Amino acid sequence: MPDIHLSLPVLTPGATPIRHPDCCLSLSFKLLDVLTRIFTDSSSPTSSPSPSACILSVGSGSGLLEAALLAHPAASGRPRLTIEGVEVQQPPSQAPVNRYLPEPFHHTVRGTWDVSPRLNDHVLSELMFVYPRQPALVSRYVGATAEEKDGSSSIRTAVWLGPVADWDEFRPCFEGGGGSAFTVETRTGRDAGLEEFEMMAIMTR
Repeated sequence: MPDIHLSLPVLTPGATPIRHPDCCLSLSFKLLDVLTRIFTDSSSPTSSPSPSACILSVGSGSGLLEAALLAHPAASGRPRLTIEGVEVQQPPSQAPVNRYLPEPFHHTVRGTWDVSPRLNDHVLSELMFVYPRQPALVSRYVGATAEEKDGSSSIRTAVWLGPVADWDEFRPCFEGGGGSAFTVETRTGRDAGLEEFEMMAIMTR
């Protein structure tokens, strides 16, 4: 396990979600456990989970949630997650936004309109969006996963995390026609290990 830039908050089983200044989303041990199970279950739908499967977290910010997922213990018989954060490149005069993810697990794109080139890598199998700001960018990512040459996509699962009040604006991004459409399941509040005003949407193909 690589060294992490800053110390992670200690999350214990059964604890309530906590707010952290470096993350928009409330954090809890249950949230990490739920996400780990979702991503390891989806990494290989017909056999044992693949240790090479990778999650791309779009708009990873400080990288706190992603680093916590990297460090979270896997359930018995399951591999640890591999997760990579992507953020908008900062001007040289500004400090990098990422504060927790080691460099091998983080990269940048040119702007809020840009889609990560990692989508072309077939090792990538899941997407995660945490408090995204622009439905148009989410739609670009979802659409790009349906544009591969053989008509298929390595992306089988996407998870959206944010306020319940924002979901109606983002739901259409995942329910488009053609190969980009997902089946959507939602969990709210404590059922997902979040605050009551937050939710998790799980999209599968």
